[in-house]
Amino acid sequence: MPTDPAIQREADAAAKGRTQISSLQGRDQVIAISENALNAVLKQRYNTTLLREKDARLRRFEHALQGVGNITAELTAPRIKLVTSDNQAVLFHLVFSSGVFDYFSGFGPSAQLKQQKIDGWSICFETSFSLAKLAHVPADIRKAIDPTVIKSGTYSVSQLLLTFSASAMANIDWDNSICPGMEDNPNLKFASMNIFKFYMDTYMNFMKTGPYSVLGYAIEVDENITDPKLKPLAPSFPATSLYCQTQAYKPCLAEFNGNSTQSSLDQFLFLGMTEGRQFPAVPYDTTAAVNWCYSGLPASLCISKRILWDRFFAERLQVLNERAVTLANDLLAWITKPKDSHINNNEWKLDVNPKPTNFSSPSGTRA
Repeated sequence: MPTDPAIQREADAAAKGRTQISSLQGRDQVIAISENALNAVLKQRYNTTLLREKDARLRRFEHALQGVGNITAELTAPRIKLVTSDNQAVLFHLVFSSGVFDYFSGFGPSAQLKQQKIDGWSICFETSFSLAKLAHVPADIRKAIDPTVIKSGTYSVSQLLLTFSASAMANIDWDNSICPGMEDNPNLKFASMNIFKFYMDTYMNFMKTGPYSVLGYAIEVDENITDPKLKPLAPSFPATSLYCQTQAYKPCLAEFNGNSTQSSLDQFLFLGMTEGRQFPAVPYDTTAAVNWCYSGLPASLCISKRILWDRFFAERLQVLNERAVTLANDLLAWITKPKDSHINNNEWKLDVNPKPTNFSSPSGTRA
């Protein structure tokens, strides 16, 4: 499908801004993943398990309430919405492709058993990765769902999905839920919604017994990969502390304001410090930050000059600089005194001053 010209123009403008203004506001690294990319992975995971006929709990939603009845439904791929007004919250939507549940209208002997279809319902859960709220979760579950706990798999989408869908931190958000076909009659609507909430509470209470996803299955983050072909290389400067938050996409062009794809470009950020350095006292200002993701760039990594140049390239360039100067001196000897020269390490003649001992590359102050 051809790209909308307005989207392409916006992407070009965002790419230009990304290269011109990329201040990390004193952080050592920023890793950003767009909402659109996260939802694409959710859909891919669902489709993969569907094709392989794995984990039926991902597709089937079946629970019973004693004395009331049953809910039987089929789930389709869930989706998430990053909450940028509260930069440490996410809306996770459990989506039903079809289904029905039993409920009673009325009380006592005159109560009537009815059924409510839930085809196309999207039930919203608000989850939080706020450290203050995570502090109230049992330690073993908190370790599994806290995105700032540094371990193998910390930056993986599996870890993020486990965080976003963790039932231990989830609460139903009816205002952002979509329930087509809900009873119009106020009394029936109240009875139906009330019983449906009981079904969901039963489900959620069951899921809260472990670090499971509200998807209905456990997302595993493998921290013990032994195969060298699969095990990721250890970073040269691993993060020693992390902070996570969301960031709204800011249109670069006026014509992109209100575009239907704008909110899907909102980003989830990993802000990191290395080598035991403390985070700056001034909070990260998303309004002053660049768009780390845009259409065509679903995720990005930006490393500070202090790490990438001063601590990585500059140190390694010292060896290259020394070898280049030594080679230049050998070349001078081979050309001016071919008979008396050696293969290497010729007498220093390149400069009237002694051969340098410091080959470090200059580094500026810009972060």
